[in-house]
Amino acid sequence: MKGQECGDEKCGSPECEKECSGACDDTMTQAVLSVANEAWAEVLKEKIKREYEKTIGAEMQALAEAGAKAFTELMQGKTSAKAELKKQVDLLMKK
Repeated sequence: MKGQECGDEKCGSPECEKECSGACDDTMTQAVLSVANEAWAEVLKEKIKREYEKTIGAEMQALAEAGAKAFTELMQGKTSAKAELKKQVDLLMKK
């Protein structure tokens, strides 16, 4: 990070490179690395989502349906919806 180890006045100079082993990266370099890291995480996240879909997609679909139904019923004032959802989740998680 710029200036953190070598001082702003030395960053980018050959002296800084020698003293700090390149620790004085410029702001743009750090920004690009940050964006690259975010993109990597997004790609990994998408791959994990596809893997979940392959392996437990049916169970997740059932949970999604139960959750949507319970929320809709709660919004309609049906107070038993949360308890019913818990029963369904418990049954699905035991499989």
